[in-house]
Amino acid sequence: MLVARYWASARAEGKRPDGRHTGLQRFGWSNESQEAAQAHASRRAEEDLARRMAGEVVPHRERSLPYNGAEGQPIREEIVEEHECGVLTRNCYGAICLNTEDALFVDVDWHQPSGPLGCLLVAVAVIGVIVGLAVGGSTGVAIGAGAVAAALVGWLLERARSGEPKGEGSPNWPPLRALRRWCEQHPEWLVRVYRTPMGLRLLVMHAPMQPRSPGALPFMRAMNADPRYVTMCKLQACSRARLTPKSWRIEGGPDRLKPRSGRWPIEDPAVLQRRARWVEAYEVARKGWAACRFVETIGSGSPDAKAERVRELHDRWSGAGSGSPIA
Repeated sequence: MLVARYWASARAEGKRPDGRHTGLQRFGWSNESQEAAQAHASRRAEEDLARRMAGEVVPHRERSLPYNGAEGQPIREEIVEEHECGVLTRNCYGAICLNTEDALFVDVDWHQPSGPLGCLLVAVAVIGVIVGLAVGGSTGVAIGAGAVAAALVGWLLERARSGEPKGEGSPNWPPLRALRRWCEQHPEWLVRVYRTPMGLRLLVMHAPMQPRSPGALPFMRAMNADPRYVTMCKLQACSRARLTPKSWRIEGGPDRLKPRSGRWPIEDPAVLQRRARWVEAYEVARKGWAACRFVETIGSGSPDAKAERVRELHDRWSGAGSGSPIA
């Protein structure tokens, strides 16, 4: 599992063969010390500068992404707590996340368009815009706008068709149907189902499953997991679950964590102080709110001891059994 305790940044600057100045910034990490992280950052910066000087296209900065571990680097977040079964980190918008290699989490959004129809809607919009550009003038604009409108209406109809159920046990909910089919075909499996604001969270319980374990990737694909999340799990050798609410879903909660305060590491003392004040307000506001709610367990398998430790930590932090509103 790639979750580093220490982070640092470094810049490297030089002149190209044509005399133009160039520079870039890179992050470094370590589980040993801050000094080791700084040395790693300097080494990475110098290596990438040399590549740029040799003519390669090398980005100036490393971006912070929603799934920031999906590019192969360790998850760049502040470590809040370390447990035997996982590590808790604070993500770019301030929520606490569990990173674990002892159990598999999969979140499924209920409003995702199903595969073939979703692709068809995108194709309709793209073809319409291309035709519109080819025709030109007001006629072309009308064709393009009509295609986009048709795709939007189709997407809304698809969302309504496969949309949010009236109750958690609705047999017409596509993710639940897919999960039941999977567990019927794999009777050794045991999966806990949680309700999230946008759909389902699935926790595999019958084995201490890692994303690279046999069956893990087919399961994530069968559940229509976000491809970026699947990539992150594979590269980080862990799975991930948000344990506390998103701040903008909490009534009376603090405004969104500003981008500079959400990126990690933070070297500016003033920014770090603003972040600390935000975290204090957030921790107060999130009391009485949950990240998810337990619904049911599906499958015939028996719970694994390591997965059970993950379950206990997840349920305690997320408020899954508290009855609190989810956010």
